[in-house]
Amino acid sequence: MTTPRVATLTPLEASRALYIDFEGLAKQSPALLGVRWSDDECGHFHQYVLGPDLAATAERAPTREARWPLDYPHAAGTPVAPKYFASSLECAIAALTMRSEAEDRMLVSWSRHELVIVQTYIKDNPALVGRFTCRWRDGKLTSKRWKTRVHSDVVFQRDPFRGRHRLEEYTALIGYTGPAYLGQQQAAKRLRDVRDQLKTRGHYKRLTRIAKGKWTKLLEYNWHDCNGLREVVLRAATALA
Repeated sequence: MTTPRVATLTPLEASRALYIDFEGLAKQSPALLGVRWSDDECGHFHQYVLGPDLAATAERAPTREARWPLDYPHAAGTPVAPKYFASSLECAIAALTMRSEAEDRMLVSWSRHELVIVQTYIKDNPALVGRFTCRWRDGKLTSKRWKTRVHSDVVFQRDPFRGRHRLEEYTALIGYTGPAYLGQQQAAKRLRDVRDQLKTRGHYKRLTRIAKGKWTKLLEYNWHDCNGLREVVLRAATALA
C-alpha cells in the first residue's frame, strides 16, 4: 500500500486544497462526505450522501433549503450554493481523486481518519486507494506545528476517546465557532434517527419535520467541519511560511 507523504502544507497548497470530512457511525462505512474548496473567485461545497439506505435524501428540494454556506462570514471567495449527490463511497472518492489530479490540488483531512476509511472500505480498488493516498495530506500536522510555534502557551485537555488535538480546539483558537445548537455529540444520534425513519417511511418527503431538521443539522455540522478545517489549515500554513 502507498505510504502517504508526511509534510506540512504550503500556503498555496492550503488555499487550493480539497478539504474533506466524513460523517458516520463507528466501525461502519461513512454515511456522508463533505468537500470544501475555493478557486480564484468562488467558494465551493459539495456533499455526497453515501449508501442506498440514505439515497432518498437526495430527492429533496434542489440545493436544499439550507443557506448556511451562502451566508457564513468565513466562506472565502463568493460562495456558491452547495451541491448534493447520492453516490457510493468508491465513486465519490474516484471523483475527488480525479479532480485533485487534474487541478493539482491536495486532499486534506483532519488527521488520518479519512485516509483509514478509504483504505478500509475500498479494498477492491487498490489503484484508486494508492492514487488517493498520493494526493492526501494530514491537516492536523500543519496545524500542530503552527500551534507549537505561535501558541505554545495554550494547553489542550486530552479527551479519553478523541485525544488532545481536536479540530474544535483549533477552530476556537482562531475565533471560528459554529452554531452551538449543532453539538459535537449529536451527529451520530441524528444519523441514526434519520436512518430509522427512512427504513419505515421509505422517502425523505415522508419523514417528520423533526427528522428532516436533524438531517439538515447534520449537513450543516459537516459544512462547519469542512470549512473550519480549511480556515485552520490556511491560517497555520500561512503563518508557518
